[in-house]
Amino acid sequence: MHLNLKAPLHLSLLLAAVMLLCAGEASAQFVRLYGNNQENSFGKVIPTGPGYYALGSNAGVATITYVNLNGQHQWTRLLNMPSVLTDAVLMTNSSNLLFVGYTLPLSSANQSIIGTVDPSGFVSSVIAYDTPGQEELTKVVANPSPSGGYSVLGYHSPNGPEEVVLLTLDANAVITDKDRLAGIGSVFTNDLDLFGN
Repeated sequence: MHLNLKAPLHLSLLLAAVMLLCAGEASAQFVRLYGNNQENSFGKVIPTGPGYYALGSNAGVATITYVNLNGQHQWTRLLNMPSVLTDAVLMTNSSNLLFVGYTLPLSSANQSIIGTVDPSGFVSSVIAYDTPGQEELTKVVANPSPSGGYSVLGYHSPNGPEEVVLLTLDANAVITDKDRLAGIGSVFTNDLDLFGN
């Protein structure tokens, strides 16, 4: 908003009042408070047909929460270890959620996490992979080529310098391939895009 300072004061005030009255209201579909008296938060939301999956944490433990389209809490699952979930994607062969992350504390003893949960809240698998040194899985994307699997990006530092890690998972979230790019650092593990070629 730019007011003409050369115009009489009453015209400037009238213009400001009209602009305030014309401002539209914005509203959310739903507003709810979730959680308990612990330190908890949501970090990422993944929409699905009948609701939303939300990745979060509760007092240092990774959580997966499901909320229906009306914003009503359906369930929350906590992993049984101090952890962080960094990303998730809906699985193409089901309505399950494939998630990735790492255990805490982030040190040479931590592990990478890959897991799945179904829409009813059943956590069908959580696998912690332990390679030497600090590690973290940061991103997962659906990879339609060659057979409807997934690509997972992360890093580990087996001997000091960080290496970028690219995992290939099949349609059932089983690791089928692992590529390591030595010496380029974890700064390159923030995002992953797949191209059709």
